[in-house]
Amino acid sequence: MHVALRENGPEYTNKRISFVETCQSSDEIDVFLCESLQEIISYKWNKYARTHHSIGFGFHLIYMFVLIMYVNVVYIENTARMKPTNLQDTTHDDVDEVTLNGLTLQRIYTGILTAAVIYPLLYEFIQLTKYGWRGYFRSFWNHIDGLYIFSSGTMCLCQLIFSPFDRLPKLLIIVVSFLAMGKTFFYLRIISQFSPIVTMLTSVIADLKNFFIFFMILILMFSLQISILGLANFKVEGKFRDTFHEEHDKDWTQIIGYP
Repeated sequence: MHVALRENGPEYTNKRISFVETCQSSDEIDVFLCESLQEIISYKWNKYARTHHSIGFGFHLIYMFVLIMYVNVVYIENTARMKPTNLQDTTHDDVDEVTLNGLTLQRIYTGILTAAVIYPLLYEFIQLTKYGWRGYFRSFWNHIDGLYIFSSGTMCLCQLIFSPFDRLPKLLIIVVSFLAMGKTFFYLRIISQFSPIVTMLTSVIADLKNFFIFFMILILMFSLQISILGLANFKVEGKFRDTFHEEHDKDWTQIIGYP
């Protein structure tokens, strides 16, 4: 924040300019070797940011631990799968004890996952009310944070309403897992041992975005050629279809594991 003092006058402050952000946008990396600048950054971090990010990191660690346990119980051990067609129409005698215990753990873990999102939800809501819709969504990372919170809440709701093995709950938990991975990298920056490598990887990915776009175009075009030739397509008449149906007398949805 830039401050100007005038003789026999008030103190003027420009709230739209941040000294640290100005240095951050500079290409001169050596400026951060300045001892005075390091003291300013250290003061701001200890005074304003350390407590907030530490609490957020704690909630995120709880969220990730419970998410891992949830995936283990529901998708790996398969103890929470609703084996009957409609669990509400069955009695406890119709469902084995392992399944009931798995469903109980599923509800407990889902409740913890929902509670762990409350803190970031409150923080983002405060940011939204402080800066307004335009100011808040001006930052790209605020879009990611909003999507992460919305996806987490929707995922927990869908996991309780539908079967965890339905397509929508599976899709949502995959999206949340990817977003949580990015959130983990964000919080790792507050640890001095991980901050350099996270910053380096972020810069590399940003520099390679043009290459990724070019690579995706190549994949799309080659996929069109393979689709035209009908290679490995059981829906098109040919040797692959004949061999495929001789070995597997099922439809495709049964082969990939959907009930």
